Amino acid sequence: MTDPAVDSRLASLVGAVVTQATVSGNTLLLWIGAPPKSADAKCLWVNPPWRIERESGQLVGSADIPWSANDFEDENAFRQEFDRVCALACAMQSSRIERASVLFLTTDLSMTFSNGLTLRSYDCKTGHDESWHLSDYRTMELFRVAPSGVMIEPLAP
Repeated sequence: MTDPAVDSRLASLVGAVVTQATVSGNTLLLWIGAPPKSADAKCLWVNPPWRIERESGQLVGSADIPWSANDFEDENAFRQEFDRVCALACAMQSSRIERASVLFLTTDLSMTFSNGLTLRSYDCKTGHDESWHLSDYRTMELFRVAPSGVMIEPLAP
């Protein structure tokens, strides 16, 4: 995907610190540049599928996050594994973004962090589903990126 708006938004993230990283379901949320929901904060939502890599290989992916306690001995075992995997997924917290780009002809996101980790999202089908979006609390814009195109809308307060 070559879109000047996408390139510009991603370039604005380079050099900023991930102030908080969280997982919601199997979506990765990165608060960037300022504390969550503060006036200068940006929040990158990366929908699955995604993975986090280190030099030696994959650290964790969206498919590694457990969905059901039925797959475990009990609720406590499920919660421990869920928390363990989410902690791996959030390992870029407090790191600086060194590079952010979208691969040509796709909405696949690649972001490299100062701690050596790389986040990659990738599409596994074409369509209208959103791949990722960026909420900018300074401009109050919601920037959505999907295979069908880029949409910019007002961010709900």
